[in-house]
Amino acid sequence: MTGSKQLTVVMTGLDEGVEVDQTMASIRETAGREVDIVFVDDGSTDGHDYAAAAQRHGALLIRHESRRGCSRSRDVGVEHA
Repeated sequence: MTGSKQLTVVMTGLDEGVEVDQTMASIRETAGREVDIVFVDDGSTDGHDYAAAAQRHGALLIRHESRRGCSRSRDVGVEHA
C-alpha cells in the first residue's frame, strides 16, 4: 500500500477518535490519492474503529498493542513509508 507515491503522510495517535477520520479526509480533499497515508495507532483504548477509518481513506494502519510513545510510533511509520 505504501511506497507507490512520492509523498507519504505519517500520522501517530493515541485515543484520537473521529479526529483521525477528519484528518485523513482533509488530506484526501487536499492531495487526493497522490499521497500515501500511514497511521500508527499507539495502543488506543477508546473503542474507535481505526481500521475502518484507514480502509475508508486508503491508508495503512499500524497498531501497537501497548503504548510506545510518539517518537517511536513516528519512527515505525517512517519505516513503512
